[in-house]
Amino acid sequence: MADRSQLAEELKRWCRGEGLEEVKALMIMVPEEVETAEIEETIQTVKCLGQVCARGQMFHPTQNCVMVLCECKEDCNENVPPEVFHAGSETSWPIITLSEAPVPSDFSFKLKALMDAEGKTMNDIKRLLPELVPQVSATESMLQAVGDFLQKLFDQWLEQAWLMVEEKADPEAKPTVYLEALESSFGTAESGDDLYFAFRLMQQQPTEKLSDFLRRLERALSKVVQRGGFSADYKERARLEQLLRGAVASDLMLISEKERMHPLLSCSS
Repeated sequence: MADRSQLAEELKRWCRGEGLEEVKALMIMVPEEVETAEIEETIQTVKCLGQVCARGQMFHPTQNCVMVLCECKEDCNENVPPEVFHAGSETSWPIITLSEAPVPSDFSFKLKALMDAEGKTMNDIKRLLPELVPQVSATESMLQAVGDFLQKLFDQWLEQAWLMVEEKADPEAKPTVYLEALESSFGTAESGDDLYFAFRLMQQQPTEKLSDFLRRLERALSKVVQRGGFSADYKERARLEQLLRGAVASDLMLISEKERMHPLLSCSS
């Protein structure tokens, strides 16, 4: 099974997208084609959860199973077991909660991802601290060290980018050649699976126009395909599915009404 900390991150993002209290939510990994009622009946054998309601399902392409988001009447604390036994198949289904381990803040998570991508550690940052003025606080020292660290990374990135452009200097080369080279070397550190899950959680914001939401979808969709989250053959279907899943209902109804009325408008004209 995928790393439980990564699945916990996915659960956290899912809760935010669905507006669920993290302490009342869990995620269970089940085989495909299992009925919702059977999932709820099985998870409710964990008595400390009380009544459980399945709030959403999403296919996990790497693990070839379905992730089910559940809302529980009782808090999901340390008493929740890591898996639940399914009597029908005589197998156990993994349970993911956010009480297993503290989920890092957005800043610390992004900082760790950046350091991992560059092969750096906290010791690299700490070595910068003695260069700072002794009177500053520990918090200010750390922020200054992080700033210096990021500045050095940017300088290295810029230097390598110029070297790459010089190596690929070709009067007949198209701009896309350079963009693809830069994307290959300096693109996002997120995996195809990470980008796939983020795409599946995209929602139209209350004040966002449908056209702007579609543009966001398209950009995210292109990144998923580039990183191997799924094949290009699935792109059209994925776009439509996420549009129906994430768009504001009133906007979709307006489009449907216009399409329904269009033949009548054509006849009247």
